[in-house]
Amino acid sequence: MPLLISEKLVTWYLQAHRNLPWRKTKDPYKIWISEVILQQTRVEQGLPYYHSFIKKYPNVKSLATAPLQKVLKQWQGLGYYSRARNLHQAAKQIVEENKGKFPTEFDDLLKLKGIGQYTAAAIASFAFDKPQAVVDGNVMRVLSRLFAVSLPVNSTAGINFFRKKADAVLDMTKPSLHNQAMMELGALICKPVNPLCVECVLNKDCKAFQTGKVSRFPVKEKKSPPEVISLHFLIITKSDELMIYQRNGKGIWKGLFEFPSLEKKGKVKWKAAEARSKLLEIGISKFSIKTNHDEINHLLSHRTIWASFSFVNASQVNLKKAESAGYKLIRKKDLKKYPIHRLMEKIVSLAGIEIN
Repeated sequence: MPLLISEKLVTWYLQAHRNLPWRKTKDPYKIWISEVILQQTRVEQGLPYYHSFIKKYPNVKSLATAPLQKVLKQWQGLGYYSRARNLHQAAKQIVEENKGKFPTEFDDLLKLKGIGQYTAAAIASFAFDKPQAVVDGNVMRVLSRLFAVSLPVNSTAGINFFRKKADAVLDMTKPSLHNQAMMELGALICKPVNPLCVECVLNKDCKAFQTGKVSRFPVKEKKSPPEVISLHFLIITKSDELMIYQRNGKGIWKGLFEFPSLEKKGKVKWKAAEARSKLLEIGISKFSIKTNHDEINHLLSHRTIWASFSFVNASQVNLKKAESAGYKLIRKKDLKKYPIHRLMEKIVSLAGIEIN
């Protein structure tokens, strides 16, 4: 990219950029937190989470020494909880392996749990002014239109191409400003839909705009349709207690709590016998069931979930059997202390359970 284009970009950025807190610091910890929060999250949604997270965990040591359950609770509502688990693990790495000092080099940042090329480049560039190109969806969209690149941005070949292209056009003298400007142009001007091309500082240099083909870029490969599953939650109460279960394994909800549930592939209607069988399996031998016929359609990036629930009034519970299977009874008012996923929040709200 000619230096003139980079100068146009930076001049525009200095006048038009949004006033965001992580742009006022060189603290790698705060920059890291902001970048992770903003993955899969709009700035408007992520901003209050950033403030509350930094207030709760102001530095890497406070995050590393916090219980994971509390970190997940702090993250609640943002989704993609692997981000929070990785943050916690990486903070421990920094404290235990690097005496609490944040790595300054790109390759060392890549060794931290959950930090890929984008986040490592962002921290290296924004915190330490390293000449590393930052490549996110905004940057790829700008580059694809600027150079009319037909490679799909969500393909391996496309991602590799745009990384090399971003490196090639990077202004080495002011990498932080250049990267911020590229990202901001994509967010505010070169938008996915209805881009503001007439207002764009680079429209005279943009091949897609000059040839009237902006709507054709970026090119994306079609993905397979998301998997469809059905979940039926059992809201089990015994006096003033609720039964909950902590997800384990490798799923996106690992470490989060929810009501006992039944799961099947596809969109299905649940049979009462299946709920009864599940209850007996977890040690509930005497109970009454009332099924709620509301249904929630919950969309994830890789799944479409159809969720429903039943109320279960348990009069006899084999706690030893339940706990051996990973379930436990808690006071209803204590549910607010446990991190839960967004679908669980919807179920709790629809069921009329007060958790605040």
